[in-house]
Amino acid sequence: MAVDVGTATMRATTFTGDFCEQTSVCRNTPALIEGVIADPDASVGILKSLLRTFRSSRITRPRVLACAPTDASGVERAALKNCLLRAGASAVVIVPEPLAAAVGAGIDIASGYSKLVVDFGEGVTDCALIHRGRVIQSKAVRVGCANLRKFIQSWATDGLQVKITEAEADRLLRAYGIGSEQKAGESGSPMAASAEFVRKAIDVPLSRMLENLTAMIRNLPPALGAEVIEDGIFLTGGGALLPGMSARVESLTGIHTTIAPQPLASVIHGARAMLPLAATLKLWR
Repeated sequence: MAVDVGTATMRATTFTGDFCEQTSVCRNTPALIEGVIADPDASVGILKSLLRTFRSSRITRPRVLACAPTDASGVERAALKNCLLRAGASAVVIVPEPLAAAVGAGIDIASGYSKLVVDFGEGVTDCALIHRGRVIQSKAVRVGCANLRKFIQSWATDGLQVKITEAEADRLLRAYGIGSEQKAGESGSPMAASAEFVRKAIDVPLSRMLENLTAMIRNLPPALGAEVIEDGIFLTGGGALLPGMSARVESLTGIHTTIAPQPLASVIHGARAMLPLAATLKLWR
C-alpha cells in the first residue's frame, strides 16, 4: 500500500488503484505540523482508519510505502514509521516526497538529465534535484500554504480589525493567488484592493518559500544548473495551483516552469507507481 501522510490530507492507495483520503485532523487535533508527525495518537487514529478501508481487498497487515520531506530527521522518520506500524502496517519503507511527486507527475526520473522538482505543500516547500532515480540534492523549508493562510488571517485582524476564518483566508488565497500585477483599469477597484491585500499579507512566508528555491539553484554546480535550465522546473503540491505561482517562479529564476498535471495527487500517484519496484527490490525486508 502507498500512503501520503500530508499535513492537510492523508491519502492511501493500493496496487489495484483503490483510493481513500481523510483530513489530517483527529478529534480537532492536527496530526502533522510542517510535514512531520506532531501528535502520534492522532496520526495513528487516522492511519488506522485508512488502512482498515482496504480490508475488503484481503489486506490485513499491509506493507506500506510512505513519503517524508527530504529534510526529515531520523527521529521524524522513525516517528512516521512507528505510527504506521501501530496503525496496522506489517513493514514500512519511506521515500523522499519530491521523488514520489516527480513520478506521479510523469517526469522521467531515470533520465540522465537532472530534474528539479518543487513541491509546494501545506506545511513544507521541498525542492529536490533528481538524477537517475535518486535525489542527489535537496533543500526544504518548513513553510507552506498553511502559513500563507495564517498570515492572511493575521493581516485581516491587525490591519482591518476583522476576524476571518481559515476557510475565508483560503478562498482569498485561491482567488487572488500570490497577488499578480494589476491589469489596466483595475486600480482602485475592489478586486485590485483585495489582490493587493493578499499580496502584502503573504509576502513574508512566500518570500521564504521562494528563497528556498533560488538558494538551491544558486548553489548548484554549473553542469547541473545547465541541465535544469535546459529541462525546466516542475511544480507539484497545492501551492502549484495558486494563481500566478508558476509565472512568479519563472520570473524569479528565468527558467521555464511547468505545473504537474495533478499537483495535489502527484505524491500519492507516484508512491503507488513505485510499489512494484519496492516489491521487486524487497525494500520492506
